[in-house]
Parts: sequence; C-alpha cells; structure tokens
Amino acid sequence: MYEEIEYHEADHVGTITINRPEARNALTYTTYAELADAVERSTARCLIITGADPAFCSGDDVKQILSKVGDQAKAGERPPPRLTPTAGTLLHTDIPIIAAV
Repeated sequence: MYEEIEYHEADHVGTITINRPEARNALTYTTYAELADAVERSTARCLIITGADPAFCSGDDVKQILSKVGDQAKAGERPPPRLTPTAGTLLHTDIPIIAAV
C-alpha cells in the first residue's frame, strides 16, 4: 500500500517504519504524505514510529526537495507547500505516538 513506509498493526499497536535505508530514512514528499495517511487511517490505540536500519531518520531528503523546487522555479510554477501538514496530523491525533529511535 505504501512505497516509503511500512505499517503493521498487532494487539492494538500500530508500527510505522520509515523504509528508505539507502537514504538513512530521509523524508521526501511521498514519505510525509504516507506518514499522514497511515496516522489518519490507523485504528490502533498507540502508534510507534521507527526507521529501518541503519538510522531512525536523517531529516528531510534535501536533494529531492531542492530539485523539485528548482524544477518548478525554472518552469515558473510556485514551489510546493511546506511540509508541515504532516506535523499537524501527528500533533493533533488522539492516538499516543512513540518514537522508537
């Protein structure tokens, strides 16, 4: 169902694993969208967010984000919206979230 994360649920606990180990689990637009979707669709009572080895998450995938913004600037388009809607989803859910770093 997802490209850059994995979601598993067992015993009312949902586990979201950021699965981009080749990029140390750096976040892309796709990762952000999938994280928000997994949280919004979850029926778990608790969520654990972790990363595939070797890292939890190295932050934004700056190369991907800057290349998209640069391509759009060349085409005269507006840059994509800021990535904060996912943070809002994580902050405003009623489900407790644990970061397994």
